[in-house]
Amino acid sequence: MAALRKRHMDLLLVFASVQLAVIVLLLFLNRQRRKAEQAVRQNLKRNGSLVRILQHPAESMEDLLDYALHESITLTGSSIGYIYLYDEKQNSLRSIPGRAGG
Repeated sequence: MAALRKRHMDLLLVFASVQLAVIVLLLFLNRQRRKAEQAVRQNLKRNGSLVRILQHPAESMEDLLDYALHESITLTGSSIGYIYLYDEKQNSLRSIPGRAGG
């Protein structure tokens, strides 16, 4: 009888261990799924931003760059951003600053 009780307890311990392993695996898989969903949402935001930039009726290169900069600032959640333009003739950089909401 004691041997049967010991075997029963051993089986319960194994069953509990398996259940714990399954719970840990499910938590891990849920976390991975949430990460993948977040990546998909971020890619959709990027694609939407690219579409808006490409469809923006820019009157000049400056206007397009300014719009792209503001889209980038919004997309990244930054408060400020810069685009640097390189002038080959003068061998110099010129920055175009931008601010969130501006």
